[in-house]
Amino acid sequence: LYTRLTNLKRHNPNVKVFISIGGWAMNNPGPIFNPFSEMSASAENRQKFIQSLIGFISNFGFDGVDIDWKYPVASHRGGSPQDKKNYVQLLKDIKAGFIASGHPNFGTTFGGPHTDLYLQNYDLPAMLEIAECVST
Repeated sequence: LYTRLTNLKRHNPNVKVFISIGGWAMNNPGPIFNPFSEMSASAENRQKFIQSLIGFISNFGFDGVDIDWKYPVASHRGGSPQDKKNYVQLLKDIKAGFIASGHPNFGTTFGGPHTDLYLQNYDLPAMLEIAECVST
């Protein structure tokens, strides 16, 4: 499926195909309750994720990644008070990882807050310094 999607670029080379990771169900109670909080909490965890991400994007021909972390900081969704700064650091590290691995053209986008309630949990000015686009 991934290759079929990225092969669409043959029809229009200007099309960019990003893999989106996360979504609203990613922080539902259960086995994937707080993966972004845990992964972004340390440089080591971020680097493991980024190395895997670079391999995945390269292997399937994607043009970048959309990090769709819907509920940073939100305690009822497994969030931590540190998530706000860790989300920014994750985006910085992803961008730096793309450049260091010889893929400076890989793009980085993120899913923005979907309600005013969660807006306070995002450092949008800092995030917009890093990302090319915001999705909702």
